[in-house]
Parts: sequence; structure tokens; C-alpha cells
Amino acid sequence: PKGRDEILDMVSEMHVRYGITVILVSHSMEDVAKYVDRLIVMNQGEVRFDGRPVEVFHHYKELEEIGLAAPQTTYLMQELKKRGADVNTDATTVEEAADAIEAWLKASK
Repeated sequence: PKGRDEILDMVSEMHVRYGITVILVSHSMEDVAKYVDRLIVMNQGEVRFDGRPVEVFHHYKELEEIGLAAPQTTYLMQELKKRGADVNTDATTVEEAADAIEAWLKASK
């Protein structure tokens, strides 16, 4: 994973620095959540979802039906919401989830 992250960080930097389009093909939704601006989910040759990762990950149950799992943070935030925490369920990365949980904790004091 460390080597993968280093390579994806370099590709991401090239995207930002040079404005090049990069197509990332992956079954790792953790990578997708961290690195992409647009996510196209295909199944059996058909486009099932097309949008920003946060929009697509709101369909985590449908993703499971086709054999994909949303990032673990998606499940965590949804579970916190079900249990009464007023958290932002748009968090898709660990950093975003930590920020959302911190904001909820501060607001609930």
C-alpha cells in the first residue's frame, strides 16, 4: 500500500501541476475516494453511476449489490447518523470523517 500511495500521490500531483486528465481504473473505493474528482461505476459493460465520489457513495447499498464496497468511512458515517449523531455523511476519506466527527462533537457541547 505504501508504494501504491506514493505512485498515486505523484500522479495526483502531475494532474494538478500540468492539468492532465488521468483515468484511474480500480476496485479500491478507498483510493477512488482520495484521488478522483469524478467516478464512473460500470457493471456488465453499462454505466451504473456517474458523478462526484460523494454522490456515488451515497448509493453504497447499490454498490454492494454489484460487488463493490464504498470506503469504510462511508459506512462509519452512515452508522453514526443512524445512531443519532448529527454528522455530515458526505465524508469519504479518513480526514473528512475526522473533521465531520470533530465538528459534531464541538456542536453538541
